[in-house]
Amino acid sequence: MRSAQTVVVPLAIWSLLAGFLIAIAAAAVDGIQRLRRLHQIPCSRCRYRTCSPYLKCAVHPMSAFSETAISCRDYELEQRSLKPASSPIWYPWAQHSDRKLRLDCNTSSIRSTGWQWL
Repeated sequence: MRSAQTVVVPLAIWSLLAGFLIAIAAAAVDGIQRLRRLHQIPCSRCRYRTCSPYLKCAVHPMSAFSETAISCRDYELEQRSLKPASSPIWYPWAQHSDRKLRLDCNTSSIRSTGWQWL
């Protein structure tokens, strides 16, 4: 009787440990697949996106930033170009490291001491 317990108990512990490790591996694979799917959502780069938590998209507010937005027919890439705001001539050697860029979500422009998104 004692020899049966010395075989069965470690076997049960190892089988539980193996089942636990298999469950963790399956959860990791499922999480990676879900993240890849969520990274396909184009809403953060769309021109109809708003930074308001109440209205996320002006065209499709119910499906914005969800998996149904992956196949959105109204998606248009937001075109931005970085230009100097105050001076018509841009001197690359005259850049100042103390200037901070801050995105104003309501107007899609950067309010700063010299740069703006156009």
